[in-house]
Amino acid sequence: MVTLDKMIKNVAAYKSLSQHQEYEQAKQGKKLIEIEMNKLESALAAWTGFDEFNLPIESVITEVGKGAVTFIVSSYTGIKKPSYKTAVEGLENHLKGYQFMLNNSRTITGIAKEHGVAVIDVERLLEESEVIVGGILQPGVTHRIKYETATEIPIPEAMYLKGRKGSALSENNLIEYVQMDKLHASLDTFVKAYEKNLRKGGSGVKPVSSKKGYATEKSEAEGTDWAYVVKTLIQVRDNEEQGELNILADQGISLAEKKRQLPSFDLMYRIVYNERKLYVSLPSVFDRIQQLKGEETITAKRVRITPIDIV
Repeated sequence: MVTLDKMIKNVAAYKSLSQHQEYEQAKQGKKLIEIEMNKLESALAAWTGFDEFNLPIESVITEVGKGAVTFIVSSYTGIKKPSYKTAVEGLENHLKGYQFMLNNSRTITGIAKEHGVAVIDVERLLEESEVIVGGILQPGVTHRIKYETATEIPIPEAMYLKGRKGSALSENNLIEYVQMDKLHASLDTFVKAYEKNLRKGGSGVKPVSSKKGYATEKSEAEGTDWAYVVKTLIQVRDNEEQGELNILADQGISLAEKKRQLPSFDLMYRIVYNERKLYVSLPSVFDRIQQLKGEETITAKRVRITPIDIV
């Protein structure tokens, strides 16, 4: 049970859908425990000294032991799953930021106005776009956390989480982390068993008492293929084809050919310090991103469980 003072109690073994109150309590308890466990995990990760700007060359093991519990943190550099959506939004915000600054009469190297329209040097645009994409491709540090106990620590029947300072690497916090981990596993087992039964029979309302029920709804949602957007615009890896911005910045391709291949971009030459440079309008780049966002989609299957009152 979860109370307003953050008292979490374990639940009985799953038997039937009539245990709807225990199900809701188990879900709430899991969330609170995850918040508390994350505090100690973040402190353990910080204790290793490794982060996104200080990556370990090889796997490094750090031990933190207090009393009956010893935590073993394995830190290593790993490839993160790129958040292409973050990169696309970064590109969009970058373009909007330039427009904002120009509208406020700011002077920016490589940015100008041509017949009242903001334009940017294509080489600068490519370079800055590659930096934004590089941010999502940068390897990150991963911390694998496990623990060993000198004595058996049983699953607690209840835990009181209010007022805890969960980030302190104290003996009491290490022991409580183990207790929370065991309690979380118990609650999770109940939640999964309950939801498995709820999903039987597909979508619809499952009554669990004379007044309560759960509506289960299976659906498919379509979303933007963010990787497609990024990889169409920019060559992400050496073995991939040139992106559209790479083509714009390629001095070996004529302006006529660029306009033929990429008619979405508004291109023009400008003379800068006696040197002819190719520029592209910011609105045309922004509009091209919006166009790409609608060209390819990804379908995701979802199951939504909603508690309802039966009347």
